[in-house]
Amino acid sequence: MTAAPEVLHRRTVRTRQLSLRFRPRTVVVCGALVVALLTLVVIATGTGDFPISPLDVVRTLVGAGDHINDFIVFGLRLPRVLVGLMCGIALGMAGGIFQSLSGNPLGSPDIVGFTSGSATGALLMILFFGGGQFGIAIGAVVSGAVTTALVYALAFKRGAQGYRLILVGIAVGAALSSVNAYLLTRAEVNDAQQAAVWLIGSLNGRGWSQVWPLAAALVVLMPVTLWLGRGLDVLEMGDDAARALGVRVEMTRGAAAARWRRADRGGDRGGRPDRLRGAGGSAPGPPADRRAGRRAARRRPDGRRVVAGQRPGSRAAHRRRTTTGRGDDRRDWRDLSDLAAGEPVAGRTGIMSNRLAAQDLRLAYDTRVVVEDLSVTIPDSSFTVVVGPNACGKSTLLRALSRMLKPKTGAVYLDGAAISSYRTKEVARRLGLLPQTSVAPDAISVADLVARGRYPHQKLLRQWSPADESAVTRAMAATGVSDLVGRYVDELSGGQRQRVWLAMILAQETSILLLDEPTTFLDIGHQIDMLDLCADLHSEHGYTLVAVLHDLNHACRYATHLIVMDGGQIIASGPPAKVMTADLVRDVFGLACRVIDDPDPETGTALIIPASRKSAGQVRDLAG
Repeated sequence: MTAAPEVLHRRTVRTRQLSLRFRPRTVVVCGALVVALLTLVVIATGTGDFPISPLDVVRTLVGAGDHINDFIVFGLRLPRVLVGLMCGIALGMAGGIFQSLSGNPLGSPDIVGFTSGSATGALLMILFFGGGQFGIAIGAVVSGAVTTALVYALAFKRGAQGYRLILVGIAVGAALSSVNAYLLTRAEVNDAQQAAVWLIGSLNGRGWSQVWPLAAALVVLMPVTLWLGRGLDVLEMGDDAARALGVRVEMTRGAAAARWRRADRGGDRGGRPDRLRGAGGSAPGPPADRRAGRRAARRRPDGRRVVAGQRPGSRAAHRRRTTTGRGDDRRDWRDLSDLAAGEPVAGRTGIMSNRLAAQDLRLAYDTRVVVEDLSVTIPDSSFTVVVGPNACGKSTLLRALSRMLKPKTGAVYLDGAAISSYRTKEVARRLGLLPQTSVAPDAISVADLVARGRYPHQKLLRQWSPADESAVTRAMAATGVSDLVGRYVDELSGGQRQRVWLAMILAQETSILLLDEPTTFLDIGHQIDMLDLCADLHSEHGYTLVAVLHDLNHACRYATHLIVMDGGQIIASGPPAKVMTADLVRDVFGLACRVIDDPDPETGTALIIPASRKSAGQVRDLAG
C-alpha cells in the first residue's frame, strides 16, 4: 500500500485493487469524534442507580471486572447503549441521504413526513389490530414505504426536484400528524399510553436480542450507503449535470430513498417495538482499453453489428501528447484530434456517417410539443452553433442530443448506434454536457468540483487513479483555473465559474462537448474569453463542439457550422458566411439588419448590424 503525495488538497491511498481519496483534516476530525463517542459510551455505561467509574467500566469491557460489574455492564447497560448508538447511526445515515436527495438541510426524516407515516402504521397496528412486536414493526415499515412512494409520486414532475420533495413532504407529514393525533384521541387510555411510549421512544429493557438484528442491518446498509454516496454527491449539482456525468438520477434517488427507509426503520426496530414493554420488561475497472475491448459489438437500427469507436480516455489515447496550448498554463493539454474524430464505424452512411446525429425527432414536455419531425447531423470536428429566437427549441434539441430528454418519436445516434442503447456512464465517457443551469454544492472547492468530472471513469473501490489525477490537472491548466484550485466555487466571479464548469467536463475526457448557452450572465469580456477558449479546444485539439448562443455576431465569428432554428424546425444550416443573410435574420428574428459581407478586419467573418426599429419600415431590405 502506498500513499500518494497531497494533490488538489487531498491525499490518496492506493493498493493494487483499491484507491481512495481523503482529506487529512477529515481524518483528524473523524478520529476525534470517534474518541469522543467512545468516551461517552464508557460514561453512559457507568451511569445509573449503581454507578461504576469509567476505569472500572473499561476493566469490565476488557474482561478484568468483577461478577457484579460484569452483570450490570454486559447484562443491562451495554445493550441499551449499543442500541441507542446504532439507532443514532441509522437515523444519521437516513438524514444525510435525504439531505443529499433534497439538497436542503431541512430534508430530515421528521420534517418531510416519513417519520409521521411510519408512526401512522404503528398506531394502526397498536390501536386496531393489537399487534405484537413483529406486527407493529411490519406496520411501521409498510406505512413508511407507502408514505415514501406517495411523497415521491406527488413531487414527481419530469423528475423529483429537491424543493418539491421538501414541500410535498412537509404537507404530507402535517396531514399524517393530524391523523396520528386523531387516532390517539379515539383510543382507549391504556392503548393511548402504550402508543405514546412508542412515539416518544425508550431504551428501557433493551437487550442483546435487539442489538444483533440492528447490527446486521447496519452491516448491510452502511456499504450500500457508501456505494450510493458518490452518486448522491454528483446529484447535488442538479439533475442535468448528474445525468451528463453518468448518474442514473431517478434510480439513484429511488434506491437512496429505499435505503433511507430501511435505515430509519432499522433504528426503530432496535428501539421502538420494545417501547410497549413495561419498565422492567425484556424485549420483544479495469483499464479503459480492456473495458472497450470487452464491450460486445453493438447493433445498428438496421440489425447489422458494428464495433463502437474507441472511447476517449483509453490507454492508446493517453500515449499521444502535445505541447501546444492557449497560453503557458495550457501547455500540458494533450492532443485530442484523433479522439475527436473517433474510430470510423464500418458501413456508416447518410445521417449516421458522423458521430452525432438525430433523425425524425419529436420532442415534447408532457403534452406540449416543442420540436416536430427534425433531423440533424453534427459534422465531426466542427464548432457547431445553434441560434434562433427564444423558445424555438434550441436547448430542447441539445437536451435530446445529450440524452437528457427522451424523444417521443425518432432517435439520436452516437457513434453509429442509438444513444438509448448505451449505458448511462458509457454516454458520459463519449459526450460531455455543460447545462444551462448547474448548481455548485455549498462550500465545494474548485479542485473538488473539477474532480467530479472523473465520475464516469471511476469505481467504488478505485476512486482516484493516476489517470484521474492527470486528467483533472490538465483540465484546470487548459481552462486557466489552476491558480483557483483551493478556492470555493461560490467565491468566484461568473466568468471564473464558467471556466471551472468547463474544466469539469474537460476532465471527463470526451471528444464531443455540448454547451447550452455558455456565455449566459457573462459580461462581454468574459463572453469573448469563454468563446476563445472553446475555439481553441476545437481548432487546436480537434473537439467537436455544439453550442447554443444568442449573439449572432458571436455565432458568425466562432462557428464553423451554423444551425438556425425557428418554431421547432431547422430553417437553415451550413457555413455561417452562406447561411447568415439579412433576409434570414428578418424572417426568423423579425429584425431588419445589414449583413456586412466584407471580412471583419479582426476575424474575417461577417457582421450583423441591426437597423433601428423606427427606421425598419423605411429600410425593409438593408442587405444591399
